[in-house]
Amino acid sequence: MKTHRLQTVCATLAVLVAAGFWAGPVLLAAEKTAPAAEKKETAAEKKARLAREELVQYDKNKNGKMDPDELAAEKADKNKAAAEKRKATIQKKKEDAAGKPAETNK
Repeated sequence: MKTHRLQTVCATLAVLVAAGFWAGPVLLAAEKTAPAAEKKETAAEKKARLAREELVQYDKNKNGKMDPDELAAEKADKNKAAAEKRKATIQKKKEDAAGKPAETNK
C-alpha cells in the first residue's frame, strides 16, 4: 500500500515538473509579447506620425513649416505616385482581360 502511494506521489511530481519545464518558456514568451500587442497606434497617432515624416522629407530649409515650394514638391510627388498607381491598375486590368501578361513599352 505504501509503495503504491509513493509511486503515485512520484508520478504526480514528475508530471508537475514536466509541466513547469514546458510551461515556463511559453509563459515568459507570452509575457514579452503582451506589451507590444497592447500598444497599437491609433488613427490620430498614425496621422501625426505621417505628417512628421512628410515634414522631414519635404522641409528643405528645416524651418519646421511647409513653404509654398515645398508644398508644390510634395503635391508633384503625390501626383506622380497616383499616376503610377493608375498605370499599374490599367496594366493589371489589361492582363486580366487578355488572360495573359500584356507587354509593356519601356
